[in-house]
Amino acid sequence: MWSVYRARLMNSLAQIQILVADDNEINRRFVVEALRSEVSEVLETDNGQQAVSICTRLRPDVLLLDIHMPGMDGLETLNRIISNTTGDKYKPIAVALTADARQAEKERLLANGFDAFLSKPVSSNDILQCINSLLSNTEVALQAEQISDLRPEPVLDDQKALRATNGSWELLQTLRQMFSEELRVTCAELESRLQSGHYEPLAEQLHKLIASAGYCGASRLSRSARDLYESLLLQDLSRIGTAYATFLGQSDEVQRQLQAYR
Repeated sequence: MWSVYRARLMNSLAQIQILVADDNEINRRFVVEALRSEVSEVLETDNGQQAVSICTRLRPDVLLLDIHMPGMDGLETLNRIISNTTGDKYKPIAVALTADARQAEKERLLANGFDAFLSKPVSSNDILQCINSLLSNTEVALQAEQISDLRPEPVLDDQKALRATNGSWELLQTLRQMFSEELRVTCAELESRLQSGHYEPLAEQLHKLIASAGYCGASRLSRSARDLYESLLLQDLSRIGTAYATFLGQSDEVQRQLQAYR
């Protein structure tokens, strides 16, 4: 297996092994699919404990770690990996994946061991550009995707979603079916628990949906989920009601469109 040092000398994604750890299957499969044709090998897991085990045994060159995994989050996972391999001269490149785009969260993760930070949903181009930049020791400068001013943004953008699945319509349909159920459960949780004032569990539920919606081509829903997520984190009562109403409206539109595909 090639080391990160040799990969840096070659400046080539094709020679490295990458581990993707994310408990949300929709998010993980989109990221894995984006990488599969570009790198030597993509490993995947849905939990931090197994990520630690994989790193101890196989020493992958690059780690893409979801920060909000239950049980052992991404930061604890990275710390455990570093602790378990101290003295082995194993120092993988570590990239944090999270739907929490706050500057304070980015600074926290970069100050505690991560080499880069990507805010989900992230395009395949951004993932590859980030890793290439880290391999070549150049500054990571990601380009935000621009929305065309010439036409309204669709409820579901098939072309954007297909780019995330490398053109596989079958995979996209499978993941959208999973997303439809995830959206139904999230909306039910919000309706039943929002009145309780316990916002943290609801924020965690929305955190996963932000990325899933974006990967499935539902960019407007992803943005409304992020707005509601941030409102819940801040416990901003003046903003939660409006954000919730917008989110529900976007959810209904997306579910109707998803039903039309079946």
